[in-house]
Amino acid sequence: MPGLICLPITAPNGFEISPAFILAPMKCVRDGLLGRGYQVLMITPVRFRSVPRPGYREIRLSVRPYRKICRMIQQAKPDMVHIATEGPLGIAARRYCIKRGLPFATSMHTRFAEYVRMRVLIRKEWTFRFLRWFHDHQAST
Repeated sequence: MPGLICLPITAPNGFEISPAFILAPMKCVRDGLLGRGYQVLMITPVRFRSVPRPGYREIRLSVRPYRKICRMIQQAKPDMVHIATEGPLGIAARRYCIKRGLPFATSMHTRFAEYVRMRVLIRKEWTFRFLRWFHDHQAST
């Protein structure tokens, strides 16, 4: 039987029913993996203390998730981790995977740099630099 893949993602609190930008692709990934016999653990902000994202209150940002995400991944013993967003959960999962040598993949589903520029007025070049850093080290993107 195939192993376990964890999917740390950022999602609104109503994860199963909300049509947020990240959910449709991640549901497809989850359903495809389940259909192939993989076990899948979805790690979302509903499992963490979180705060509303300024300017987009439906999105929750996890607060200090590293220790808890480490415990969750250790207990799950996944063969691989797929990191779907560059938020607090994704950064914590990435850090854990690199420290432990656990293979991980990352993905991008939005025009993140343009979105950040519109909402926070941070230069796109800075955001692209962050994205290059974040998506480095992975087994695949």
